[in-house]
Amino acid sequence: MPVYSARVKQCKSGTTVRSTGNDQVLCATAGTASAFLANNGTGNVLLIGNAGNDQLVGTNANGGETWIIGGKPGANAINGKGGVGFIQKRGNASDTITNAANYTKALR
Repeated sequence: MPVYSARVKQCKSGTTVRSTGNDQVLCATAGTASAFLANNGTGNVLLIGNAGNDQLVGTNANGGETWIIGGKPGANAINGKGGVGFIQKRGNASDTITNAANYTKALR
């Protein structure tokens, strides 16, 4: 699996991004506001979470990869949609992961 390069795009700060084929990096705003990132295309996306209840939705489109570095202590919901990517939970037992059998997972 290729290494994700954050230099592809600058980090967007905010709460909601839906990509449609472009590479996206979303840095959840500081604090507990929940962030939402959906990979709706063939691009590579990365969500850097915060302490909120962040949501990540992957893609099963060829070529698209979906990545998350989850925050603590929120309850993050990660739906891989049967695609590929990387999940770093940071030891958060409140996270849920579905449809991510082909993802690389760092659970601690």
